[in-house]
Amino acid sequence: MTVTFKPVSSPPAAGEVRSVPEATLPQLFEAAVRAHPTAPALLSDETGVLTFAELNAKANRLAHLLIGLGAGPERVVGVALPRSPDAVVALVAVLKAGAVYLPLNPDYPAERLAAMVADADPVTVLTAAGVGFGSAPALEWDSLALGDFPDTDPADADRIAPLDPAHPLYLIYTSGSTGVPKGVAMPAASLVNLLAWHAGRFAVGPGTRTANLSAIGFDFAMHEILSALVHAKCLVVPAEDVRTDPIRLARWLDRHRVHQVFLPNVLIESLCEAAGVAGVALADLRDIIQSGEPLVLGETLRGFLRTHPGLRVHNHYGATEMQDATAWSSGRTEVPTIGTPLWNVRVHVLDDDLRPVPDGEPGDLYVAGAGLARGYLGRPGLTAERYLPDPFGAPGQRMYRTGDLARWNADGELECLGRQDNQVKINGFRVELGEIATRLRTLPGVRQALVLPRPAASGGKQLVAYVVGADLDVVAIRGELARTLPAHMVPAAVLALPELPVAPNGKVDLKALPSPAFATGRAEAETPEQQTLVDAFAAALGVPAGVDDDFLALGGDSLGAVRLVVLARRAGLALDTRQVFELGTPRKLAAAAAGAAAPAIPVRPLVALHHHQLNRLRAVHPDLTEILPVTPVQQGFLFHRLQETDSYTEQLRLELTGPVDARALRTAATSVLRRHAPLRAAFEVAGLPEPLQIIVGELEAPWRETDLSALDPAEARARADVLAARSQATPFDVRTPPLLRLHLVHLPGGAAHLLLDYHHLLLDGWSVTLLVRELLTPQETPAPPLRDWFRVLRARDREAAAAAWQSTLDGITPTVLAAPSTGSSESAHHVFDLPAPVTGRLVELARTDRLTLNTIVVALWGVVLAAETGGRPAVFGTTVSGRMADVPEVENLVAMLVNTVPVVVKVAPGEPARAFLRRVRAEQLALAPHEHLGLGTIRRLASWDAEFDTLLVFENPDLLLDDPRIADVRHSDDTHYALSLLVTPGETLRIAFTYRPHLIPETRVRRLADALTAHLTAVAEDGEKPVGT
Repeated sequence: MTVTFKPVSSPPAAGEVRSVPEATLPQLFEAAVRAHPTAPALLSDETGVLTFAELNAKANRLAHLLIGLGAGPERVVGVALPRSPDAVVALVAVLKAGAVYLPLNPDYPAERLAAMVADADPVTVLTAAGVGFGSAPALEWDSLALGDFPDTDPADADRIAPLDPAHPLYLIYTSGSTGVPKGVAMPAASLVNLLAWHAGRFAVGPGTRTANLSAIGFDFAMHEILSALVHAKCLVVPAEDVRTDPIRLARWLDRHRVHQVFLPNVLIESLCEAAGVAGVALADLRDIIQSGEPLVLGETLRGFLRTHPGLRVHNHYGATEMQDATAWSSGRTEVPTIGTPLWNVRVHVLDDDLRPVPDGEPGDLYVAGAGLARGYLGRPGLTAERYLPDPFGAPGQRMYRTGDLARWNADGELECLGRQDNQVKINGFRVELGEIATRLRTLPGVRQALVLPRPAASGGKQLVAYVVGADLDVVAIRGELARTLPAHMVPAAVLALPELPVAPNGKVDLKALPSPAFATGRAEAETPEQQTLVDAFAAALGVPAGVDDDFLALGGDSLGAVRLVVLARRAGLALDTRQVFELGTPRKLAAAAAGAAAPAIPVRPLVALHHHQLNRLRAVHPDLTEILPVTPVQQGFLFHRLQETDSYTEQLRLELTGPVDARALRTAATSVLRRHAPLRAAFEVAGLPEPLQIIVGELEAPWRETDLSALDPAEARARADVLAARSQATPFDVRTPPLLRLHLVHLPGGAAHLLLDYHHLLLDGWSVTLLVRELLTPQETPAPPLRDWFRVLRARDREAAAAAWQSTLDGITPTVLAAPSTGSSESAHHVFDLPAPVTGRLVELARTDRLTLNTIVVALWGVVLAAETGGRPAVFGTTVSGRMADVPEVENLVAMLVNTVPVVVKVAPGEPARAFLRRVRAEQLALAPHEHLGLGTIRRLASWDAEFDTLLVFENPDLLLDDPRIADVRHSDDTHYALSLLVTPGETLRIAFTYRPHLIPETRVRRLADALTAHLTAVAEDGEKPVGT
């Protein structure tokens, strides 16, 4: 279906009136599936990528099962799964069944979950644990047998009743003043309106990535998840230990190039601070969307916005009882407000008689129009109390009494002035203080109870409970609350009083209530790590701390925990927020940090030189600052190939959209050289015990500019092609750094080509991407040192690696397709795309058999080569990243870390294809711990006289194209093998053959390509067919 929006006139105090589709959420999602079936819908490090077609098929099977159980419109299905790709599949399935989605956070206390289930009366509950909730039957996720259910979209004829946008979409429980949580039923039409507005406000479509960070059961999560799925974005799901660790989260967001995050205000500043500590740019982040509590633009966030001009922070105002009603974005005004109404939403600021108040005057805030919930489940009286007839709307229209005070400012934007009632927001969650007080009064010995918000030392709010009774154990009381209430509702402190103070008017004298005394015994630290954490406690919480003082007893909250973790990580102590809450004291946390430390890496010299050798190097490079070994792939290159005639110059050509700031780019290029020492490397071999890289001091980046902007566009581009070819043909001297140069070519219309030439020794593909990002978004934090990588490499077990490779290669000879030749070094190319249906079936095969596309292509290329050489085992090369996970910040290292290793594929006649692929995968995994060994060493261990002459490289899609400043990317690097294959996954699998025609003729290359295509297609069609037939 096609969604279009038609603007009409906008009344005062109302958002723009737009027509939005009278569609259901399943219809909108299925439209996205049809438009982009092979685009990634879900991505996680644990489960990989799920395309829209795959997500749709999985959800359809589960939806048909749920329909068979009686799920459908006006009937509830509970989902008690942890935040994960499976939870998203379950959500989509419930919506497709037409049922009401009830999120049940598994982290909530069992008593609270049971109360929610008893109130909602679901048809069934999907659970990971297989535990039922009262009378509701449970479906254990891991035991679901869905193979017999169709993967087609359910139709109204399949469901118990036709879908209608007026049906409730989800049921979310919020805190209730009576002590019992209350369920809010939200109709689908309200969310459709929000998502339509979202598409007009934010980037949508394939290529846009949204992080799945919101807590389960938080209405904000529905906006986060469904705005991605309906608008064909990719929802990226982090592991829970990543989501709760700010530094790991910052690195994860940077690595996955996330564009949009939904975060409560309490975590935004911490993320910005953590990004600085982690040394990541978050250059791809475009939108931070917050809701649930007042937005504060602290200095850290303001500084982050100044260095990220493309980033916007959005403040949304909404509640569980209504969708987001208003929104504000950074850059509009200096001080954040709650903004202006969304599409089809009306906002009223009224006095006690429901009359509009003058601009600038405070009044009660009411919301009307699109976006309202149906009301409270089973509570018509409460619904009528909060949802009133709208005196300014058409007959039958309602408005929601928010309980907030607000006013219109001089800029025509709404300012929220706080609550009128007994509600507060804690870490983005709405809390009814009365619910906690009611729960306290049910505990033995408690006669009176009062709960109030108090300022937290970390800058947010924390809850403090005051109880009156005889011989009360406040520790036990707090423990009982923690057993029955969610974490955000558990007071930071419980104070026992003989009586509540009373003012002359007979009410509780709030000013006379004591503040919690988060006392400290001030035990002294005994180790440097303990002292570091004592200091971090004091800095994060604003109170003195001792080594045995508990974080929560000192008034700590979630924001304080985040700040504490950031400070600890900055000092080199690896902790996460979960440990802060579980362990609590500096002493225990210091012990945990020591226990979690990586195994000690021997600190020994990386290079051993005689004085005369060192003096000679200093004479050649008087400004040397460091001497390092070379990586295994660099060593093989330097030993065997420096005498060849090839220039070994690689070139990246970026087409930049205008306008282009040449001065800023040139400054950034020099900054990149300053930050990344490996870019200032010279290479020396002669007279040394081993090849070395010599790091010299600061250098200016070699820079040229050519202005072709006055030429005809076609002529300018032709001239630019000539300049690029000439530049790449110019060789580097490996003894004269830097081994890179930049050439900016201005084109008509403000666009430009940026040519980056670099020596093959200097950079791998991962590093090139990092370098380009930094050219466009300069960084100031120090880059990780390359010497850490070498220290980890030296600590690897070389004897075990040598034994593994000797065992694998015993009696095996490399596959050689062409005889050695000293002829031309020119290359030719043959590129083809595997059809999308075949690619899709291969992706599904990889997922069901726990394989990777890489394994499938590698294995079947081995089948092709084995057939080409008479059935002998195929031996060819492939590349591995070389980025060892135990190297600090290895993902940010700019260097040549990639390694080339052999692949051995043995073809057994008659072996079914799937069994063959699983065997190849197992053989690959067995060798994975030993991929750090250099190819030259492996070749000597195998006693090979010759080396294989084919190379297969599996490469991720070019992520640089996600940057709106880059219109196109071209990479030129002639192969130094007789034949190499570059495989790039996507909606279609692209395979590029690069070959040397004087060694392998084009007809042979095309025959090999056809054979690979045939094998890939055969396996996709029938995984049980014997391989090679």
